[in-house]
Amino acid sequence: NFLFMKKITLMLVAILATTIGYSQQVLSEDFEGSTSIPSNWTNNDIISSGEVWVIESSGDAIGYVDDNNLLYDNANMSGNYASFDSDGYGQGSAENTALESPSFDCSSLTEIILKYDHFFTTGFGGEGYVEVFDGTNWVEVESYITLPGQDQTNSSVGTVEIDVSDELAGVTNAQVRFRWVGDFSWGWSIDNVEVFECTADAPGLATNPT
Repeated sequence: NFLFMKKITLMLVAILATTIGYSQQVLSEDFEGSTSIPSNWTNNDIISSGEVWVIESSGDAIGYVDDNNLLYDNANMSGNYASFDSDGYGQGSAENTALESPSFDCSSLTEIILKYDHFFTTGFGGEGYVEVFDGTNWVEVESYITLPGQDQTNSSVGTVEIDVSDELAGVTNAQVRFRWVGDFSWGWSIDNVEVFECTADAPGLATNPT
């Protein structure tokens, strides 16, 4: 059972996450402050589709029956979260839209972890990219790509931790963004975004239950 296995995996990730502490946190966003995208975050509609990220609070994962509560039950989210609902926008307009964090200072950090909770519903060509700004360029550190024949059973769910030390150590104007690409695909929801200095050895590039 897809959801049962995801839940077991998330429990294991949660246990592992408790062993990773931080000495300095430089970004923390749980989207609880407003029913709109925070004013210091940017909705970058890269190809001017008019389709952007919004704040939601139903707890329902995109691409499943109503009142499924999967974001709260299976993806470690609570309250408000940021969401891109490609399915809800309908057909006819290609999408390339990034939710971009404010700048933060990593100049004194060496072992840097990016952490977030998410639910990426796979299917109909949807793509998700996690990128960090290294002071000069946006650099991809994780991606979620719908391959031919994949559907919701291949969705990526839960807490992700990524070692971004190589990209962000020493950067004074670092950023994180979540970039959606699709067209009448499913969607992607994000919550509890953090960037911090790890107090133990960095856990390696992405702890990601897929």
